[in-house]
Amino acid sequence: MKIRDRIRELRHVPANELLPNPKNWRKHPDRQRAALRALLATIGLADAVLARETPHGLQLIDGHLRTETAGTATLPVLVLDVTEAEADLILATFDPLSALADTDRAAATALLESLRLEDGPLADLWTDLASLTAEKPKADTKPKTYCCPDCGHEFTRDEADGTREDDDEAEE
Repeated sequence: MKIRDRIRELRHVPANELLPNPKNWRKHPDRQRAALRALLATIGLADAVLARETPHGLQLIDGHLRTETAGTATLPVLVLDVTEAEADLILATFDPLSALADTDRAAATALLESLRLEDGPLADLWTDLASLTAEKPKADTKPKTYCCPDCGHEFTRDEADGTREDDDEAEE
């Protein structure tokens, strides 16, 4: 597979000069804002925001909260060579794609336990992250079956709602 490099350049731009993307669908609660401020104060910048050139200036694709939080500070910006439609696809999928990853509970627990965080927004963030390592109850994967009192046919709830896995076979 050939992968195109869409990064045109790395620029350092004052945050207040970056244009927010009107299609940004993420909302940032106060708890997240506080955790980001604490991380920026503790670590500093460790990632670039993503933007594309428009006739009006650099428009954000990813990094809205960092940009809002930074005020007039200069941010590293990866300027991408993408169309508006491609930028929309990145905006829609960039973070959710990461969320699809499975959690290695043992590795996550070990990492989180190695962090020594005092009370405050980072400790609250740690608590939220620790919930990822908690053992989740296993869902019952076998669908519940029901029996028709008239004919004795057994079926699942999906079948009762009008959808059956063997509908295609029944039509043939």
